Amino acid sequence: MKLNVFSYVTNTKVEGPGIRSCIWVQGCSKQCAGCFSPYTWKKNTAHNYDIDTLFNKITENQYIEGITISGGEPFEQAEPVSRIVKKAKAKKLSVIILTGKTDEEIFNSENTFYKEIIDNVDVLKTGPFDAEKIDYTYHLKGSENQKLHFFTDIYCLDDFLIRKNEIELRILENGSILQNGTPQALEKSQLGVTKIL
Repeated sequence: MKLNVFSYVTNTKVEGPGIRSCIWVQGCSKQCAGCFSPYTWKKNTAHNYDIDTLFNKITENQYIEGITISGGEPFEQAEPVSRIVKKAKAKKLSVIILTGKTDEEIFNSENTFYKEIIDNVDVLKTGPFDAEKIDYTYHLKGSENQKLHFFTDIYCLDDFLIRKNEIELRILENGSILQNGTPQALEKSQLGVTKIL
């Protein structure tokens, strides 16, 4: 089975508590106005990774405490995402997923893969980004309407309080720059997962 991926990193401190690996999936039908990552919207194939190969890549860093899956929209690739989060939990890694879907779309769905994801996630951020309600009080949230759901006691709300601007820049092998994180004080900026060059 394959997962269509925009990009991933194996060592980040700005995509949730601790040192994490992060995957940004490709494809999102929500297409929220003001989205940080509009280049992840298209359904075209970015990088199709075999699930086992991708999991081995994102867990090669022995110092990570968990994985974060963002996008794009992770629930639009629910089956491969469910397989990755199950593998992560089996390896005792924490799992955070960021979705633009609403609580109703997630919790009232009859999609069995949605349930498998929920059963293996520690923290779930729900809700579309609303550019009229920008709020960077909590890490991984961009607007007031978004919610953080805690399904285990690994993390609590205080773990997600933003204390400073948190962004990272990486120069990739092909010379492009990957930028990710949450710019608390730069509310009008379009910082997000961005490839430059």
